[in-house]
Amino acid sequence: MNIIEKIKQYIADNVFKREIVKNVQIHLAPENILTFSDATFFKLTLKTHIIFLILYIITNFLLSLFNLSYIVEYTEIMRDYLAEGKISLLMYLLNAFPYNIIFFAFFLIVFELYSSIVSYLTVKIFGEEGVSFLKCISLAISSNIYILLSLFPVLFLFTLMPNSAKRDIFYMILFIGFVSIFVIAGIVLQMISFIRISKKIFNQNTGRAFLTWFSPIFVIFLFLVWIMRAS
Repeated sequence: MNIIEKIKQYIADNVFKREIVKNVQIHLAPENILTFSDATFFKLTLKTHIIFLILYIITNFLLSLFNLSYIVEYTEIMRDYLAEGKISLLMYLLNAFPYNIIFFAFFLIVFELYSSIVSYLTVKIFGEEGVSFLKCISLAISSNIYILLSLFPVLFLFTLMPNSAKRDIFYMILFIGFVSIFVIAGIVLQMISFIRISKKIFNQNTGRAFLTWFSPIFVIFLFLVWIMRAS
């Protein structure tokens, strides 16, 4: 009974629940951010982000052990493709266990840094008030928590999926279509959160806040168009 009570107490109050509640409270009342210094806002959001990024890495690694036979088989296929020159090293790292887990975390950090830089330049061009890079990077990592959380149900559902279905292209397409609902929901929540906070801390209207959110995506789109035309 003592163990059960401890489990109940942990479920009722744990670091993950506290960080989620704190993050949601900030997003529901973004005007409270104005009472923080830029450094305080950054520390709060960075702490939450690091906790859940580490949790994602650990969860992904542990759940992968339940599918170890399939993952080893898939990794061997990717290694053969790499040796034959059918895929690049980058594609191999994106698909081969355990590199894919670490590479995803690294990619997320790099993308957040990139998004922060582009967002910072955007609000500077708009001539907004109270602009700082710390605010922009805090805004990026704070809102991205929803995308990170949306990946957890994807991990659990993939673990529950039979290995035979994972080898069937039809079932995999259905699976990807289904789990994309979670990812899309995470992106929508991230966008809403970003726009709400951006409107408060930079005193923007909805249109400018949306353009600030969309600017990193638009730059990537322009880059891809340039590559396609160059080739």
